[in-house]
Amino acid sequence: MADEDAFGLLPGFVWAVTEAFAPAVAAYRFEQGDVIYRDRRGQGPLGTPLPDDLTAIQLLAPPRSARVVPSDFEGDRRQANWQSEVELELVDLARGRSESFATTQGRLFTALWKDDLSTLQGEGDDPPLPRSARELFALLREGVLAIGPVQGVRSGVRFLFVVDRSNDAARAKAVAIVDALHPLGPVEARDLDPIEAGAPDGDRFHPTLVIRELVLPDVEQEAVEAALRRALYGGSGEAERFSVGRHGLLERLGASEHA
Repeated sequence: MADEDAFGLLPGFVWAVTEAFAPAVAAYRFEQGDVIYRDRRGQGPLGTPLPDDLTAIQLLAPPRSARVVPSDFEGDRRQANWQSEVELELVDLARGRSESFATTQGRLFTALWKDDLSTLQGEGDDPPLPRSARELFALLREGVLAIGPVQGVRSGVRFLFVVDRSNDAARAKAVAIVDALHPLGPVEARDLDPIEAGAPDGDRFHPTLVIRELVLPDVEQEAVEAALRRALYGGSGEAERFSVGRHGLLERLGASEHA
């Protein structure tokens, strides 16, 4: 997996945004007391002297709350959070200097994501809300993405689905899928960010979104579909109502058939 995992960092951000901030990232709501470092060196014990270029952002407002992550159907709350105001200090730790800013959650998020501190100063247009997991899944389902063929596997199955690594439910679902497939044989996994997956305007998608590719060599498609049904079907009626296509893209390797 990506190098960020070894340091407990969320992927996609230039700044060292740790997994502890996953709820803030998912909801677009950083709060009073949050401290984010420009460099992963800020996550461990700091020696003396401090690194010359070590910088941090400390949130002064808004006040702390329960910080609930909106569901997929609460886009309005995400938009409201994105546009809401924050107060922060940009701190040069080595020199003991700080600069205060009043800005928005969206501008703060973009500064952490792209490392463009000019956004904190109100320069340029307000950044747009990042594109969502739902939009990325639609591109996957419609065959718009340019994900290359699996190399070195002559037969078997590939399952592709979207994971938001800042979302607890999405991560738990991804674990459940792999756990369900492991009894069938070895599962080869890799993550592709939207740019690597060939998404149009891939740099506009939320930075923690990935397409997860699971490859099962020499396994029948029917066995994979049955395992996914057991892991993902939550209905109380007939299991025939289950559709793999609602969760991802199932491909038989060595053939052009899709489920």
